[in-house]
Amino acid sequence: MAPIDDSSIWQKVQDALERHLLAQSNGEPLDLLTACEGDHALAAKVREVLDGGQQLLDGTLLEAAPEPIRQSFGDFDLLRPLGRGGMGTVYLARQRSLGRLVALKRIEHAALEQPATRLRMQREAELTALLDHPSIVPVYAVGEIDRIPFMAMKYLSGPSLAQVPRPQPPEAVARIGAALAKALDAAHTHGIVHRDVKPANVLLDGETPVLVDFGLARAQSDPTLTQEGKVAGTLRYMAPERLDAASPVADPRVDVYGLGATLYELLAARALFAEEAPTALVRAILSREPPPLRLRGRHHDLETIVLRALAKEPARRFPTAAAMADDLERYLAGQPVQSRRIGLGSRVLRQLQRHPRTAAVVTVLTAAAVLFLVVMLLTAARADADRQRRLDTARQDLDARRHQRAHDTLQLVVAAHPDDPEASTLLARAGAEIALDRLLVGVADRSANVAAGTIAGLQAVAGTSPARARVLALARTLATAH
Repeated sequence: MAPIDDSSIWQKVQDALERHLLAQSNGEPLDLLTACEGDHALAAKVREVLDGGQQLLDGTLLEAAPEPIRQSFGDFDLLRPLGRGGMGTVYLARQRSLGRLVALKRIEHAALEQPATRLRMQREAELTALLDHPSIVPVYAVGEIDRIPFMAMKYLSGPSLAQVPRPQPPEAVARIGAALAKALDAAHTHGIVHRDVKPANVLLDGETPVLVDFGLARAQSDPTLTQEGKVAGTLRYMAPERLDAASPVADPRVDVYGLGATLYELLAARALFAEEAPTALVRAILSREPPPLRLRGRHHDLETIVLRALAKEPARRFPTAAAMADDLERYLAGQPVQSRRIGLGSRVLRQLQRHPRTAAVVTVLTAAAVLFLVVMLLTAARADADRQRRLDTARQDLDARRHQRAHDTLQLVVAAHPDDPEASTLLARAGAEIALDRLLVGVADRSANVAAGTIAGLQAVAGTSPARARVLALARTLATAH
């Protein structure tokens, strides 16, 4: 994975602060320079934080570290809060019996008044403890102290994926995605669905992404703990089917969607949908396709993988997290991926399926257009058949020397089809034949004085069949005899 500049500096400052504060809480003689392992520049930055100011390190704002609370909680010394959630608070703590730092999550007194809170904490601990994977946070201890439930986990100094610079390089995103997909597959194999996969719930342990916070996790065999009509999770990373309270909540493909939204955000440096208002965001999740990432070259395969994970319909996503991990590893190895980009026609069809009213209007308009096209084709076919019939009749009349009748028929054809070269040629021939007929009658009756040149011109127009040639020669002789 590519180095993450800002977070590496913050992690060094944070680690040094923890060593220094832990030594202070134990009364051990550890000066600041020793806590910074002899790094004077790092010691100066830590001292600035301890002095209570705010410093800018390579564009990252670091707030002064909070004072340690130094509260004893059973075998743990609570040093400082790391974060708060709907169910409790996570503290940086020192486990005295083993002399190690842990992340300790405990339910606060106010939250204990909620009936399901204690059961949820117990369920989170049980489900997380079942899992053993490098990219799933390990649970060290679970229990109650003074009737307050707690769970102690490996302490990860972070940062979370919500805090890393963006956009991340495509290969780094693919490595993160493959590791998390394998972790999710390990959870799904045990029948556990996380249900809240998002950047803030993935912490970096060095270069290893680690999935944390199984507070909303569900066992596929357990229908309890979710109130009817309630939807738990983070809306921005929630699969469309999760918005239906009646849909199955333990479908592993909701985690595939959450992972896809996380990877999309790392690649695009923006959220999947930008809407802030919940109503608008829900509408976008349900009906809009994600904006394209426009990755180029071989990275287009990575975009195809991410967009497949974000398919609105669960059946169109990866069937398992393992399948997604396999495709990501194919991309990283430069091999052809299994996923294929959907075409324009399929995208239009899906949009129509999500908008029944629009689909109804489009269906009516399409039917009208098809009907119009059929009528036009039938009309054209009839017109062509009528043209061919008239041309055949005209040819028969010409062969039978019914020149005037053929001429009248061909005039109708040319009027209907002015650009028809065959009809125009036949019409010219019929006209010439009529002129020759009139010429012969006039010459034979000696009622017309016709120049020989005119006869020659008529011959060129009417054709050069032997019979007509003899007739024209006779006409020329008679005209000359005048």
